[in-house]
Amino acid sequence: MFRALLVVALLLTACGDHVGSGGVSGVSPSPAGSRASAKPTSTATAVPLPTAPTVAFPARLAFAVGTYDGLVYPQLVDGKPAGAPVRGCDGQVSSLSALGRKVLVVCREPTYQLSIFDVDAGAVSVITGVQALEAVWTIQGDAIVYTTLGACDPPAPICRTKLMQRELRTGRTTQIDDQYGVGSDLRLTGAGVTLWRAMNMSSFVRSADQTGTWAVRDGTLSRFSVHRLINGDKGRFLLETDGSPSSVGCCTSVILKFDQEQRITPASVDHERGVALLEDGRIVTYRPDPVNVFEGSVVVYRQGVIERIGRGAFSAYRVVRDTDWIVGSEISGGPSLTLRAYRISDGAFASASGTNITALAPLGLAKPPIP
Repeated sequence: MFRALLVVALLLTACGDHVGSGGVSGVSPSPAGSRASAKPTSTATAVPLPTAPTVAFPARLAFAVGTYDGLVYPQLVDGKPAGAPVRGCDGQVSSLSALGRKVLVVCREPTYQLSIFDVDAGAVSVITGVQALEAVWTIQGDAIVYTTLGACDPPAPICRTKLMQRELRTGRTTQIDDQYGVGSDLRLTGAGVTLWRAMNMSSFVRSADQTGTWAVRDGTLSRFSVHRLINGDKGRFLLETDGSPSSVGCCTSVILKFDQEQRITPASVDHERGVALLEDGRIVTYRPDPVNVFEGSVVVYRQGVIERIGRGAFSAYRVVRDTDWIVGSEISGGPSLTLRAYRISDGAFASASGTNITALAPLGLAKPPIP
């Protein structure tokens, strides 16, 4: 049953989830100009440019890298894991979440082990007594929030899941929520720790008052938005609609939340994914082609007006960012995928074989030690 639950979660993620930028080290936008001038209009149109240039994949990116065979590396060099690896899992690394130079390592079945990779020390320490489906740091780095398996009560087709918080100094564990489909896509953003609750699940349809992005505050959950939070900070957030009720992960549009929520995607565009909200207030999105989702157009908006649009090979799945580069990966359950990158400064595309890579997390500056 645990295996079935995870397969369901992965399928939902593959179809519609963005697995995020790994915490506050990625995007920290600030409003440009006055509040009035920063509101988008979405009325401008632009003629799509020809296929954008393709360049070599960046030589070095500040990412921790998890692999199919359970190793975690401190660097990504020429699109390949590099540096001295550590053993993070007995099997496949499922996901990574970084805060500064400390990385949470989530393993796939059979153990679902959770551990911390200290990049500078080159060491891994297991968090005992925790089996995590997903995990993310809290903003101070003194606790983690994670999801785990709950009760499996026949004849229910799936198990319940629980949302938990663990204090690292004391080992105290608190249950925040427990239900069928407690949520997924845990992120650390300017809104705190958030999780996503889609309306259309594989085994049930969630009620409207339970959908959306939920934020963890003081050990409780409150709804941040009916839409899906991609990233953001300082009162300015990039969101994405839940998509078509008949097709999970399809037909989404992009929303900017500032004084209020306002759609950025023009009415003439059927499907647009949120990618990044930049420090200068610009928005990066992706419009996949209907047939091949790894071909499409990356769009850069400035105050609701299209500043640049270019066609190329990209992916809005498992998006991570290192300053000028945004990297997404193809959906893959095995040890072979392709890393697809976009350079913000000039709109160039790049790709590299991501053989054996299963997870990436952007690294930041070292954080002070936990008191």
